[in-house]
Amino acid sequence: MPPADNQDKAFKSLSHKLTHSIYQRLYTALLVVSAWGKNREQGKDKAFRASERFKGLKGAVANFSFRRPLLQSCFVRIGVLLDYAEAAGAARATRKRGRFPVEGFARAWALYIPHLLVAGFFARQGAGKGLDAGKYRESVEASLREQAGGKAGPPHLAYCLREIHRESGEEGLAVLLELLRNPTGTFRFTVGQALAPPPEGQTPEERLEQLSRWAGVVLQARAARVKNAILPGDAP
Repeated sequence: MPPADNQDKAFKSLSHKLTHSIYQRLYTALLVVSAWGKNREQGKDKAFRASERFKGLKGAVANFSFRRPLLQSCFVRIGVLLDYAEAAGAARATRKRGRFPVEGFARAWALYIPHLLVAGFFARQGAGKGLDAGKYRESVEASLREQAGGKAGPPHLAYCLREIHRESGEEGLAVLLELLRNPTGTFRFTVGQALAPPPEGQTPEERLEQLSRWAGVVLQARAARVKNAILPGDAP
């Protein structure tokens, strides 16, 4: 602790801040969620739901909903920190996160990218030839939503890639190729989460909303990375 006139008072103040910090609440909530999952596996779900720990979890969820902008900001910062660690050559951090899921990503890529290329062709060559790029994009979106509403895995990631491309507002493959060429910490995390099975009880619509939010976070982290990048000539 830094020097203070009243060390006891300073210690109590710091302890209070740590105990009630958003990070401590997140950690505690995750522990309760983990315990909840184990109780469900053991057939004790009803009893756990009636416990004080579960009531505390519901209170924490309400608190997190109120602090959602702050949590999203923290998530973006964590992604930027992971990206910085990669750029600095932090091999240990890279190993901990595991290898990039190439096979799952390749299957998701194959589900979406051909449609993107065809839509681009329609936009460039379709005028006067009866080719409507807008209608084609609508049919692709409906198809991806239908696939993502069913089987988990690559279809979910394909929908997430579509959301990243759509929200970026950029034409062509540039934004997706950039993320693939230098996969950031945020992008790696999002790919892994999109390929993983959705939480039990999550509806298809809730899953699609979650995938859209992750796409937005990837683009926020990308924008923050570009903003904070040191370009030639910036150094004093």
